[in-house]
Amino acid sequence: MKEIAHPDALQVLKEDFFWDKSDEFAPFGSDEGSDAFSHFYEWKKEHPDIDAIEYIRELLIKDIGIDSSDLEYIDANSIPEEVRSVIIEEIDFELITIYFGQILLTATIDSETKRLTQIVIKRQLSDYVLEYWFYGDLYLIEQRKRILQKELEVLENL
Repeated sequence: MKEIAHPDALQVLKEDFFWDKSDEFAPFGSDEGSDAFSHFYEWKKEHPDIDAIEYIRELLIKDIGIDSSDLEYIDANSIPEEVRSVIIEEIDFELITIYFGQILLTATIDSETKRLTQIVIKRQLSDYVLEYWFYGDLYLIEQRKRILQKELEVLENL
């Protein structure tokens, strides 16, 4: 990963987990994250001047058929029930990967992408989503929270 990273991204993504392809909680560590980044990376090579938010709008949301307004909820219970599990289980992870992929490749993130990334991370940090994933396993909850909080901190400092 570091070999394709923008040199300035190494200063932004300082935490080891950003580069760990085996950490299931890290943006690029899960199978889903690895696949999402691979697809985004190929798209980005063909569209170097287009921000990640356009990739999300044009390819991910339209292909899956999710209304982009459903991604705006921090409270997962506000997401329409028919798409809630897809957003929590799949789309949020792909979005986080793509957003941090944008940072990895360009060392920048546009304001709209940053705003939506913050919403996604805050949703994943909610008690509802953490319980949804980890069924009260405090160790796993704390591990996931630690990474999500660091990701949020990186975004806030951009």
